[in-house]
Amino acid sequence: MVAGSGSFRCEDEQCRSPVPAVSASIWWSVVPQERMAFNGRTGVPSRIRESVVANWVTVCTGLVGVAVGAGFRFTSDRRAQYERVLVLAAESGTAPITEDRHTVGMAFEAVGADAADQAVELSVEEMAALFRVLWFFQRAAALYDSLRLFVLHRRITRTRALLLESLGSMIRIWDGYLGRQIVVEGGGPVSTEESARSLHRLAEEYRRYERRRRHAAGSVR
Repeated sequence: MVAGSGSFRCEDEQCRSPVPAVSASIWWSVVPQERMAFNGRTGVPSRIRESVVANWVTVCTGLVGVAVGAGFRFTSDRRAQYERVLVLAAESGTAPITEDRHTVGMAFEAVGADAADQAVELSVEEMAALFRVLWFFQRAAALYDSLRLFVLHRRITRTRALLLESLGSMIRIWDGYLGRQIVVEGGGPVSTEESARSLHRLAEEYRRYERRRRHAAGSVR
């Protein structure tokens, strides 16, 4: 190397021209494959850019898959809810529940609606049929509760409305029946307050649904 010249001479016979001192510019010219290029400017290496793009594609693909899966799950759950409501509604119109309703209903109707203060006397068989009817309403109330939304618990959804529409007349009639005092034949009064709680709650929900429907019909007019 020549002192003060800032350059050196190659000892090889093939290299006679002076070469500038090693710097960043020489390194970049020697290793062109390591140049960083992004939109024509120095920046992120192309291999890193491709990795980032691949990661974003993977993330977007995963999000689309989650959205599709959630939509399929929601549709399947909604279809299952409708099926459960329709099965219970069909059960309300077939034996043995229809036979129990007829057996106990005849005893209540025999007293008459005008004698609301008069106790209704039921035989042991009629009492058993009455509690089977109340058990049906407990199942209906449990199904109604399971159809609520995760956030808006009191909202009457379409499946809830279908359940109330299917059992509405039955709920109204038996809610009136269970507002009267009941005595067992040859015995004393029988309390149905606990067993009839689900029925009364369904009746209150049906009245709320009827008010909402009348309000909606009035708004349309």
